Amino acid sequence: MEEKAFRIQGSEDEPYHVIVRRFDSGNLSISCNCRAGIRGTLCKHRVRLLVGSDEGIVYGSEHLQTVVEWFSASELLRAVESMREIEERIEADRKALKTLKANIAEEMAAEVDTLRAIEAGELAAESFAPPGWLA
Repeated sequence: MEEKAFRIQGSEDEPYHVIVRRFDSGNLSISCNCRAGIRGTLCKHRVRLLVGSDEGIVYGSEHLQTVVEWFSASELLRAVESMREIEERIEADRKALKTLKANIAEEMAAEVDTLRAIEAGELAAESFAPPGWLA
């Protein structure tokens, strides 16, 4: 087993300790003592190291390229790539949903305006064909 230690400045006063271990099998273990890391969830400090970002590194930058090489040869790479693809699809779906909601709201507002015009006698009721969602 090989091990590389980093200190990465995050949101706390003291930098976080991040340890990357490479086992003989090629598998990686990465720990971080930030809040997310302690809870066992994915933290940005570990991901940054894996993708070669030196952002916030205050100790251990000389090991960064080695960690990137370890990551590139590991099963973890495929998992992180899949995660990124899913995140991109989720973001595209969020944008599409936002657009759809805006279109629905706009359509509903137009129908309400039409109904108000009918109530005010400004438009003949016979000329109004309600959409399926309003019927």
